[in-house]
Amino acid sequence: MGKTLKKSVQFFLVCILIIWGVTPIQAKGNDEIRVCLSKGTYQGTFSIAEGSYEVMDNVMRLPVAVLEAGDVLTVNQKGTSIALTINGEDIDGFFSNITVTPEDEDELNVFSYKNTLYRHGIAISIDGGSLLVVNHLPVEYYLYGVVGQEMGYTAPEEALKSQAVVSRTFALCFQDCDRKYDVVNNTASQVYGGYSAEKNINAQCVIDAVDDTEGKVIFYQSGKRGDKELIQAYFHSNAGEYTESSENVWNEELPYLKAVRSKEDRSAEESGSTWAASCYQWEKTLSYQEIQDAIKSYLTKTASKTGIGDFDHLNLYRLNRDEKTSTSSGRVTRMEIVGTKGTVNVFRDNIRSVFGLKSTKFDIIPEGSSKAADLAIQGQNGSMSQGVHQDQLMIIDGNGKVAALNSRIETCQIVGASGISGAKSKAQGIRFVGQGNGHGVGMSQWGAIGMAQQGSTYREIIDHYYNQGTEDGTITIERY
Repeated sequence: MGKTLKKSVQFFLVCILIIWGVTPIQAKGNDEIRVCLSKGTYQGTFSIAEGSYEVMDNVMRLPVAVLEAGDVLTVNQKGTSIALTINGEDIDGFFSNITVTPEDEDELNVFSYKNTLYRHGIAISIDGGSLLVVNHLPVEYYLYGVVGQEMGYTAPEEALKSQAVVSRTFALCFQDCDRKYDVVNNTASQVYGGYSAEKNINAQCVIDAVDDTEGKVIFYQSGKRGDKELIQAYFHSNAGEYTESSENVWNEELPYLKAVRSKEDRSAEESGSTWAASCYQWEKTLSYQEIQDAIKSYLTKTASKTGIGDFDHLNLYRLNRDEKTSTSSGRVTRMEIVGTKGTVNVFRDNIRSVFGLKSTKFDIIPEGSSKAADLAIQGQNGSMSQGVHQDQLMIIDGNGKVAALNSRIETCQIVGASGISGAKSKAQGIRFVGQGNGHGVGMSQWGAIGMAQQGSTYREIIDHYYNQGTEDGTITIERY
């Protein structure tokens, strides 16, 4: 049903109820979100923790059973059907699509699945030869289980509010009636901890942030006609002091997902948490064999060219989509893997997955080199100059004097505007030195925390990351 028609029907029903003197139940939010809890499984066990539920055969539209607190529903895939067991007793018949919905949606209804508590209802179906389990619930309750998991329960109030608005926008933007679910429960969408997340000792701060911003989402106003659309509100853990434009990470260029300075990301390093600090600055060292294995695994998984021989070296390029100008953030947008028998290129955000890196904002330092050989020098525009031998290198000292390089190349490094780059010969391994954690597009969560600590409001945080702080009215926060 289209959104306009759906709201018209809802309005009509409310009017009828008021005419009849009946006060309609006010559910938490008007929009339902569908969260994929699992797929590719063949058995599932659901325990009712609070409230009562009706099990419905969604194909025949017939009730199957009623579940009360303490009851246990077990589902098993049997070929193309679902077999049901309640409290150890088999239910006659086979089903292909069932729903388990609260009998009274105005009461607290909670079920347990895979050691996690969830609010509201479930849909279970056969999808691709296995079980698909989807949690259906109002978006505001969904956010109770998301915001703390994503931003952290002890984040400043305005940072939590910014995450609530961003997460709400993200979820509603990706609603799709043509799919069986809207979002998943992990970092592929947003981390969702269900009702269990509301049991955290600091959960009330999250609930307050969601309630204080109830229904508020981010719109982008495009064109002179004033057309508005929900933004694709991407966010990430830490930008390493500079976010990235969407077209340099994926494909689509979006006017509200542009690179912007995020100096407050260093708040992660100042937090006192080792894990948080590693989101801001990090290192990872791989041996030559580990590099070989990682490249082979990546090429196999992606069905890419595999005949490049033994690994020789990497060339890094930090160019915008025009392939001429450098990225503002210094992120690598093309990684050229050079082997003894060929070369393969990996682009944009896929670069992270080759070696399991936290971000594409990194430099490389070859480790454990042998005798000096040919070098590669990277220019300001990201291009590489190959075949430079150590004997050809000269250095400029602090007084501006030019002299021959008289130390072993293994001990030398080149420091440029984007950080450290290695200048070594054939290496026994590579040390990756990087900043940031995640794809780098949209709001930086640690940047939002840092801005909130310095007194910024959630509206200022959102305008900074999605409108580059211009405050020109193209980005607005309004009720959905």
